[in-house]
Amino acid sequence: MAPIVLEDVTKVYPDGTTAVRGIDLTVNSGEFMVLVGPSGCGKSTLLRMIAGLEETTSGRILIGDADVTSAAPRDRDVAMVFQNYALYPHMSVRDNLGFSLKVGRTPKAEMRKRVDDVATMLGLNEYLDRKPGQLSGGQRQRVAMGRAIVREPTAYLMDEPLSNLDAKLRVSMRAELTNLHKRLGVTTVYVTHDQVEAMTLGQRVAVIEDGTLQQVAHPQELYRRPANVFVATFIGSPSMNVAQAAVADGMFTFGQFALPITDTQQAALKGRESAIVGLRPEAFNVGGAEHTVEVEVAAVENLGTESHIFFGVDAPPIGVATHHLAEDAPSIVDAGSVFIARLGPDELVAVGQTLTLSVDTRKVYLFDAATGETLLS
Repeated sequence: MAPIVLEDVTKVYPDGTTAVRGIDLTVNSGEFMVLVGPSGCGKSTLLRMIAGLEETTSGRILIGDADVTSAAPRDRDVAMVFQNYALYPHMSVRDNLGFSLKVGRTPKAEMRKRVDDVATMLGLNEYLDRKPGQLSGGQRQRVAMGRAIVREPTAYLMDEPLSNLDAKLRVSMRAELTNLHKRLGVTTVYVTHDQVEAMTLGQRVAVIEDGTLQQVAHPQELYRRPANVFVATFIGSPSMNVAQAAVADGMFTFGQFALPITDTQQAALKGRESAIVGLRPEAFNVGGAEHTVEVEVAAVENLGTESHIFFGVDAPPIGVATHHLAEDAPSIVDAGSVFIARLGPDELVAVGQTLTLSVDTRKVYLFDAATGETLLS
């Protein structure tokens, strides 16, 4: 085990594209760190730089006490698990697991013991003589992880290893990864674009957008105290609802909403005449006597345990990355923003219905209208 330290790490490609911008990040020894962000944000490039598969334009990368910025991949003592498994199709599972040990000229007795131990750990004993083509996707992913584990490296680097699996298998594999990390305790950096995966796996999560580190924190810290509008809207499913609000006479007003400003919020505003207001879907309830708003239901998702209600708000959308509904908004409402309310399973709501929702004003998030940075500590 060893910490991984990134100091002002930048990657610029020959065509001038900047993929990673001055990232400072410390992954503690034995920690499971998740890098999360939308596709193309630079997270996989950063992982490949740690592995030595991409050159670093500037900055330093340290693994343990060693500066490995210019070191070859084989000299970094890390093992990488790829999205596409990268197994040798002509080799058996046993040979795939032991390949790196064979190349490293590990004694045969030790190699067999380590392969057998890892196969037992991952439930692969009965598949040792099969070829990868005879395995399911989940079994092939176990072999790919086993090949990394058997090396006993200083750190594991995982690049979206579960993205090729179906939804049910991803859930079970997340649990297996968590248990594996508890047993092995090896420093792990894990890349994903799936914020649910990030929240369930990471001891800490680093959110990246456009090659820039936005926030590093425990998953619940990211959810409860996002540093800016991007983190607020990226972390959480469904996404946080955001709109630019006018601030006057002790009220936030936007679209059909008029919400009172609490003393804490007033202190944070510091005389601003506008701010970005954020409301998570769970801030809404049906009915209530205070802070209500009437909305017309544009769409409904019934999920069994809860329902998601979509409605239009006559306020221009905030230009931040959100989930799929941002692109679908024009087809749901004629203009403005789409908001989502999360309701209980017993609330029977129909498209086109006018619904009275109450808002818990204690759950209002505030962000600077110009910078998007949080105003509430």
